[in-house]
Amino acid sequence: MKPTKNHVYCQSCHKSKIQFDTKKKADSFIKYNADEIYETSGHAPVRSYYCVTCCCWHVTSNPSQEVGERLDRRDRKSLKTIIDLESAEQLMQDYLTKIRQLVKPIEKDIKNNKIDDAWEKMHEMRRYRNAMRRLSVNSLSAKATRKLNEATEVYDSTNIYLKQETVLAKFSYEELQEIIKRPHKNKYEQHIATLAENSAKRLELEMAKEKAKLVIENNPLFHKHLNLGQIEDAEKMQNHALSVLRLLIKVGYKQSGIDKVKAMCENNAKWLAAAMAAKQGDEAALLQCGLSANDVQKAQKWIEDYVTLSELNDRIAGLGSIKDSKEFTEAVEQCRSIIKELQHSSGNTNRFKEFNIKLNKLQKERKDAITAAEAEQRKMQKTILLEIIGKIETMESAYSCGDVSACKQRYGECKNLFTKLNSHDDDAHIVEMYIESWHERLKAV
Repeated sequence: MKPTKNHVYCQSCHKSKIQFDTKKKADSFIKYNADEIYETSGHAPVRSYYCVTCCCWHVTSNPSQEVGERLDRRDRKSLKTIIDLESAEQLMQDYLTKIRQLVKPIEKDIKNNKIDDAWEKMHEMRRYRNAMRRLSVNSLSAKATRKLNEATEVYDSTNIYLKQETVLAKFSYEELQEIIKRPHKNKYEQHIATLAENSAKRLELEMAKEKAKLVIENNPLFHKHLNLGQIEDAEKMQNHALSVLRLLIKVGYKQSGIDKVKAMCENNAKWLAAAMAAKQGDEAALLQCGLSANDVQKAQKWIEDYVTLSELNDRIAGLGSIKDSKEFTEAVEQCRSIIKELQHSSGNTNRFKEFNIKLNKLQKERKDAITAAEAEQRKMQKTILLEIIGKIETMESAYSCGDVSACKQRYGECKNLFTKLNSHDDDAHIVEMYIESWHERLKAV
């Protein structure tokens, strides 16, 4: 009896077929139902075969094994094409997903001024887009075309955006401000101005970040200034740190960074107030500065040191105005004596070493300046001597031609030049002898 269930539409033969799980079941169907089917339809199944399209067994009335094998090859080829197309479409979907996922990382890199990193991701996006183009050649489905069009649209818009940002990244902050302020004649210019405004904000943020980093790195120098009694220098650093803090708040820097600089400024304000109180010898005011007990003890020692330190800083500041070398050397030695006294009284030989370093630097600068001046003087002296020698040679020519007046004129010029020499070395004495010899010759004429 012909079964009424387990029918499936076969894509290979384009008609309804009965599906069997095993060859045995298919052959049993032929054995018990072939005669009845023949009487009903005039043809009956004679063999079973495995259908690669339906993944099950069918029966057929075609007895030819050769025809069956040919049809099997056709079905396998068709199935491979279907599988390839499905794989290609799935691969295109994967590439499209990756392209979409790259958009935000590229925007993040642009925001963080990492243009090179953004271009690396852009090149990756282009590779996915090109791979989709190659796959679409073998797939003419509308779905594949839509995916390629979407990928191309995402790629092109991101590429244009990145190119514009790359150009603007080369502009200085002032140039970006000019772009923002100039009149915008159309939507494109307005778009560029918006991009320029975003780039300017990123530059402001980056500059604020660098300034905050430097302020924190240089904070030990603030405390060093206080230890050395250089309160004005410490106060300048504190004012600069406060201006950086205001800048961070203005550009919308991350709160953790703002809090870090703010805490540093608040702590430095306590130390600065303590230093000013110590300089005035006001111990009561020092105790009210908000420092911890250990820090108060440290600040109390400044009261004893600041008088001497103030004198030392004034002496060092005045060294640059001393012209006489001997007086300069004596002043430096007096400063070094004060430093030794401070080191001895504090019991710390390293505490005031910065003063010695500064004195060494001033002495070196002084020595280099003297050396450079002497070199310039020697160069000028050589130039004057060469000019005198040149004039003496013209005197010889004029004398041989009998032009005595020209000789006397050149002689006077040589005498004037010789008075400009600052030192008389062996070369100068030889030239002087030549000039005197001409004096005698012209006297005899």
